[in-house]
Amino acid sequence: MRSPLAGAVAGLALLALAPILVLAQQHDAPVATLRVERSDDASACLDEESLRELVAARLGRDPFVDEAQLSITVRIERARRGYVARVDTASEGGEPGRRELASERDDCRDLGDALALALSLTVDPTSLLRPPPRPGPIADAGAEPDAAIADAGVDAAPAELPVDAGVVVDDAAPPDDSEGPALLLTATLLASYGIAPGVSAGLVLGAGVHLDAFSVALELRGELPTVESSVRGAPYVASVVPCGHLDIVGLCGVISAGAFWGEGVDVPAARSGVSAYVALGARAVVAVPLDETLALRLHGELTVPLVGATLQLGGERAWETPAVGLALGVGVGARLR
Repeated sequence: MRSPLAGAVAGLALLALAPILVLAQQHDAPVATLRVERSDDASACLDEESLRELVAARLGRDPFVDEAQLSITVRIERARRGYVARVDTASEGGEPGRRELASERDDCRDLGDALALALSLTVDPTSLLRPPPRPGPIADAGAEPDAAIADAGVDAAPAELPVDAGVVVDDAAPPDDSEGPALLLTATLLASYGIAPGVSAGLVLGAGVHLDAFSVALELRGELPTVESSVRGAPYVASVVPCGHLDIVGLCGVISAGAFWGEGVDVPAARSGVSAYVALGARAVVAVPLDETLALRLHGELTVPLVGATLQLGGERAWETPAVGLALGVGVGARLR
């Protein structure tokens, strides 16, 4: 299935390039100047040489020269998901133009194909009405495309109009857009209240699978023992965490089970013990991308214990797990493919 991004570019280019079409028709082989800029975090995306090659492959020649009436500047930047490219055009006696293309893919392949199509139509709008060139050497700027094909020893194919002039004919099979599942690894520092006596701190390590808008992870959580009313304790649990994601925001359920350890502090004949701990929770997550793999993760969590702990001193209850616990977390996550 062809990427919808390429089809949208074709439609927008035909509507937006009427002034450039008049200019291009005055030349047998339209040319332009090209400059490609990339932000520091978009260095993995295509550079100027790669974009020139993609456009030349579509037109059957390299249309870019050092000086021309038409100039094109492409600025590629990293987006929250994927990349975004801003294309600025300027021509002598014409109005400057700007359009924006975006792709959510991390490999920049869709964006490169869309840019190549947009720039091909910008330089030579009539190229939409010609069939794709056969493989052969790329001609210099200003040379006839058919001449380059003839030099390769291949007869020039007669031009044929596609059935639908708004669709570019391409027999090559497009790549599969599905990215498949990713391994999700997380490490989070916690500050919580109502999980252990007083305000406590803890660490959560997780591993799971992230696919499209969903993920599921297994987490191991431990709290530093804290003291309140001469007792000290902390839970140590394993949790299953299924989540749904929308852009950088996620909503998760948390199912936890494990043990609660406790002991008396600074009292005669103090003893320690372990009891069962089971809880359900809900979590809201914000994952801010740092690069293609890493993200800064912030979350807030509400926990309701089903089986809590009770710490006693001398037969008297000193502390028990509250009906609701709260936790705030900050950490990092990595999506590995």
